[in-house]
Amino acid sequence: MAVSLLGCTNEPASGVGVSLGEGAQSSGVVGSDNAQIGQEWTIALPVIQNVSDAEIEVTKARVDHVPEGLEVLEYTAYNRYDTEGVALLSYAGAPGMPDFEKFRNYAGSSISVKPNSESDVYYVVRVKVTGRIEGNIEGATFSYRSEGRPYEQSLPFEAALKLAENEKSPAA
Repeated sequence: MAVSLLGCTNEPASGVGVSLGEGAQSSGVVGSDNAQIGQEWTIALPVIQNVSDAEIEVTKARVDHVPEGLEVLEYTAYNRYDTEGVALLSYAGAPGMPDFEKFRNYAGSSISVKPNSESDVYYVVRVKVTGRIEGNIEGATFSYRSEGRPYEQSLPFEAALKLAENEKSPAA
């Protein structure tokens, strides 16, 4: 009798996590109605809140839905003390907003979050406006390890970028 092990790995499958709490960014919409085609925007994902009694190591974050008209360029992570708070939404070169290129990017490292506490590091998605925007960015999923096991957990999240009235966009 032959046994096929296609698709098997030594890494356990990710479970559905429950260690992350919903914060202020999980209710409401952050956005702008002054986007221009070609602009790059940075949007902060929900701040990581560990509501469990065990330390977690966050390894990755991503948005669940990106509408037509926006292209994800990269995911990064910054310390809120470097950026003088959580920069919820900004476009490249916006006056008074952080110059993210000057700060350490923690996205390539795991981010430790102590039990029942909030992380000082937050994830950011950088998007480029490529045309008429058809809907909102929705949902944020975090990958993390707790007590040696991998988990993924989605949180409510919504960001709305709309083209400025004077912006010409290609016909839909």
